[in-house]
Amino acid sequence: MRVKKLSVIFSLFILLVFILVSNVFADKDTVVLKNGRQISGWLREITDREVVLEIEMGSVSGNTKLRINKEDVENINNLSLEEAQARLATEEAFLLQDKNKAILSSAKEGFNFVAKTRKLEFKSIPEIEVTTKDRVKEQIKKDMEKYFKGDKLEIRGKLLRKLGIISKDIDYPKEVKAALGEEVAGFYDPDSKKIFVLESSLYGTIPGLPSITLMHEQVHALQDQYYDLKKMLDPVILLEDEDRALAIRGVVEGEATVLMYDAFLRGLGVKGKEQSFDLRSFTIDSMLAYSKRFKTEDGQPAIFMEDLLFPYVWGGSFIQHLVNMKGWEAVDTIYKDMPVSSEQIMHPEKYYITRDNPKKVTLPDVSTLLGKPWVRLSKGRLGEFGIYLIGRKFLDELSNKIMSEGWGGDYFELYEEPNTKQAILISLSEWDSEQDADEFFSIYKKIIEKKYEQVNLVKEGDESIQWKTDEENVYMSKFKHFVVIIEGANDEILPGLAGSFAVRK
Repeated sequence: MRVKKLSVIFSLFILLVFILVSNVFADKDTVVLKNGRQISGWLREITDREVVLEIEMGSVSGNTKLRINKEDVENINNLSLEEAQARLATEEAFLLQDKNKAILSSAKEGFNFVAKTRKLEFKSIPEIEVTTKDRVKEQIKKDMEKYFKGDKLEIRGKLLRKLGIISKDIDYPKEVKAALGEEVAGFYDPDSKKIFVLESSLYGTIPGLPSITLMHEQVHALQDQYYDLKKMLDPVILLEDEDRALAIRGVVEGEATVLMYDAFLRGLGVKGKEQSFDLRSFTIDSMLAYSKRFKTEDGQPAIFMEDLLFPYVWGGSFIQHLVNMKGWEAVDTIYKDMPVSSEQIMHPEKYYITRDNPKKVTLPDVSTLLGKPWVRLSKGRLGEFGIYLIGRKFLDELSNKIMSEGWGGDYFELYEEPNTKQAILISLSEWDSEQDADEFFSIYKKIIEKKYEQVNLVKEGDESIQWKTDEENVYMSKFKHFVVIIEGANDEILPGLAGSFAVRK
């Protein structure tokens, strides 16, 4: 289904590009004067003082150049004089096959598109450097060391493995680094205030249709000038609450994704279509089309990579929701009051209409129950998206939607026994209602039965259940609108852990 849809999208894209190129090099340009008069011809030059238009004088007289005072011109082809000048420079560079000039001219078009679409002017124009794949990989490594110091990326892999999101044979750090190193075509560096792009990402650039990679990074430069990206994406702040961090990145990357496609569609002359544009499907299909690592053998998105795609896909939908309702100017309000959970990104109405902030959930101190050998590797909030990812692996879409929606808050801790590498995951989730808790409890039971290679039911009551699996015991208990899950505890440890939650009832 998606393959057919993707084929249609790119067939349409090729058709539109063909039409655009034909218009650029064949159709006449229209100069609209401030007095309302329109003059048709071929735009040849825009100087500091005048617009030079070649017009037809008839079959006998041939063509002649008409020089028009710039102060008398309202627009050219519905473009400002600055935009028209950038377009003309790009056309000339392509005709002369001057690749470097074409890239720089097209970049200028991109800046114009971004500023006009976002309705924010660049305070300064950042330098653009065409770079190599090695330079991109170097930056990826630098960012990884900043955000995932030490073995944090490896620990995240252990968490995803225990949750069942990735299989035991996946080297998560290696896959993430490889995917980012291979798929990232450009980046904006807040330190140097420069945009770096791979030359290959600019090959498809044509007049009036700047590189979407370049425009994406131009949006980040604009964000930095108005909102300070370094402060917003401070690793210390983000690592304190990864679900909140996901929401912040959803705004930053979501805006860049929507705006680049908005500007892209405007460049194709399909203004207005972006509002009915299914951004999530298009973004996913585009990434699947161009990336090997983002998809499985059957062509579907790789689940363990979906948390990397969340800011672009779900974040894009979040921003698009607001833009469709109130326009691009309204996006400024988000940066003054950022969303605080993946739930708010996934359900824009829980941010824009009725604010639904996550409830604070805490776990009892279980360190004394576990004893010295056990080391806490990780703690934090899975968020609705974390729970949704688990369901993506084991459930159909409807069941997953029923299970994950209604999330109110959660907290988890992951422990490991250093010698055996046995892991224990303890989580407590709070739901919006008892019905939501019941739905999560009943559906998550099905996940447990699919998640482990060996699953034997030990005992089951109305509000608790215990299994024996190939990775020790799994215990679930529900009380009111809370659900506790303990995975990986042996027979000696489990009663004490379960008992520590019984006190709360």
